[in-house]
Amino acid sequence: MSCGCQLGSQNSNASPVIWRPDDNAKPIPSRPNAEIYRPDILQSIEKTLKELDGELRELSLDIHAHPELRYEERYAHDILTKFMDKHGFEVTRHYLLETAWRATFTNGQGGRVIGVNSEMDALPGVGHACGHNLIAISGVGVAIAIKKAIQEFNIAGTVELLGTPGTVLHTLLKLVTQPDFQ
Repeated sequence: MSCGCQLGSQNSNASPVIWRPDDNAKPIPSRPNAEIYRPDILQSIEKTLKELDGELRELSLDIHAHPELRYEERYAHDILTKFMDKHGFEVTRHYLLETAWRATFTNGQGGRVIGVNSEMDALPGVGHACGHNLIAISGVGVAIAIKKAIQEFNIAGTVELLGTPGTVLHTLLKLVTQPDFQ
């Protein structure tokens, strides 16, 4: 099952159309009468986030109480990967960098890949006043809620969460230059 939309031609043999922000093309359902906006899926995501509220708050406060500077986030790495394990993700610890990690969940075959990010570093002199503990739990919450929705509605797809130590741009530049990065 997919969301039922594509851009451009409805001819399934046509090359995929890539949407760009300045395009005026409207999504065209690939299935007749398919809905692009699915309130039932959104309700599932919101319900899951409400159910996770207490766990996410506890996780945030734990990270906040243990501030670690860029590429030193060992405590945050360990508790976040343990949390994602507990919620049924395939977790790769120390993903190409010592304190980076990846959590992946796939339902079915094919489908979209949704990428999410969780920063987790503190800043010198201010700790988590920067709010990266909140960015960390936001990514975790979104990934878990999407996982639950694609399971509940049997939507083929993958959700992939990257735990990024340090500032995301700096870390992503380091990650993409690694020979094994996918």
